[in-house]
Amino acid sequence: MKDEISLEDILKQLYTISGILIDVYNLEGRSIARYPDDGAAFCRLVCRSPEGVRRCAKDNREAFATVRREHRVHIYQCHMGLYEAVFPLYHYGRLVGYMMTGQMLEKGEGAAEEAAREAKRLKLGSDEEIQQAVDALVRIDLEERETFVTMCRVCADYIANHHQFPVTTTGTARELVRYLDEHYREAIRLEDLCHWFGYSKTR
Repeated sequence: MKDEISLEDILKQLYTISGILIDVYNLEGRSIARYPDDGAAFCRLVCRSPEGVRRCAKDNREAFATVRREHRVHIYQCHMGLYEAVFPLYHYGRLVGYMMTGQMLEKGEGAAEEAAREAKRLKLGSDEEIQQAVDALVRIDLEERETFVTMCRVCADYIANHHQFPVTTTGTARELVRYLDEHYREAIRLEDLCHWFGYSKTR
């Protein structure tokens, strides 16, 4: 048995346990690893539509920005009404990327119908295709979601701490430029920079 588990194996095992799509992104928001490779069936439908692609990209940008700002896991509903979660990946205290889990459908009444209705509005496929994709979504309640999130936290820590995530020496410089771009109208304080990067003032 190998001492370390590869990034691909971690994503595959999480998917095998949960049936939930797992994606890893670098700081620029580019996907560097995912399982399954071709995404979930519902995701493939959404990507047929230019509006769907645009709205997904917007959701991702906003979710990554929230994680950078708050330094914690961010759980939200995407534009299709599905639950997604973004986990920060840290390398020696520095944010180096994100792990995203997505397309979890709430078990509550009406959630599946709402997702199908929005898919039809966007003309993502035939009624049969849309229904099949919705039926394939993982249904999850609050307790199950929290359990899965806890499991993903452990995996995110493992990915970062065992160097399964590619780290570049220019990452900090890029993040500094990103911070200045997003806050150039504000008075920039050392405390704010430390919070953004997850450092203490003395580190």
